[in-house]
Amino acid sequence: MVFSLFENRKKKFQIPYDVGEKKQIWKLHIDFFQPNHLIVETRKNGEIFCTVLDIQNQTILQPEFALPTDWYCSISQIANHVMFITRYEGTHNPIAASIIAFDIENQKILWEKLKAHFVEAQPEVVCIIQNEAISWLETKSGKTTHKPSQFSQKKTRVILPQHYLQSDEYFTWIKDFLKTKCIEDIVGAIDYWEDSHTFLISYYQPYNQQLTNYLSAFDKHGNELWSYLLQANLKGISDETFFIMNQNVIFVQNKRFLYVKKLP
Repeated sequence: MVFSLFENRKKKFQIPYDVGEKKQIWKLHIDFFQPNHLIVETRKNGEIFCTVLDIQNQTILQPEFALPTDWYCSISQIANHVMFITRYEGTHNPIAASIIAFDIENQKILWEKLKAHFVEAQPEVVCIIQNEAISWLETKSGKTTHKPSQFSQKKTRVILPQHYLQSDEYFTWIKDFLKTKCIEDIVGAIDYWEDSHTFLISYYQPYNQQLTNYLSAFDKHGNELWSYLLQANLKGISDETFFIMNQNVIFVQNKRFLYVKKLP
């Protein structure tokens, strides 16, 4: 069934956006050439599903769709409603077999290039490496073209937090601040972001020989605005536990719930 992005713009979703107990949020993708478009990639028993959301208007632009089950693949980039997919030779073979351009709105393959590696995409062209040579292709047709004289301006602004390991000086400073809020025993690493009004801290606390990850927001005076438990029973730390997208804080809880919170 073919869905139209236009027809589905008025379908609202609730915050947090729940992918269901049987699926896990695998990765969040951003279409930088469409304002506020966030693609949620989920997985279940090896199957890959995607949903396109407009986080500003809180609407579903493209209902959930599945990629073919015989594709051993990863999503390299999404640009102007086209998904560029790297296919691999098998589940245990990381060698790229091909690049696929997939039209999200019309749910169809535009083209496939064998033994190619993805480099980057613009709204109308994409750069790949094939036979050890760099090639620029037309996004829709896959035909060879020239490198653009100038690149398109991105319509979505994304900011990643600073990642501080336990050995960093800033980690100690932030840990001392959290102690004033009765938050003790911070270990491993911290993700940190601030502007003139707000600062965000993602931190880990040990529990039963495992780690629990929290995300807390504070105003410029140090008053806590909100706090969420992101994930418990972790064996290690990670970075980019949240990001800022067009003045919205984006984060995932328990690999199931997607949160979008407006910054002051």
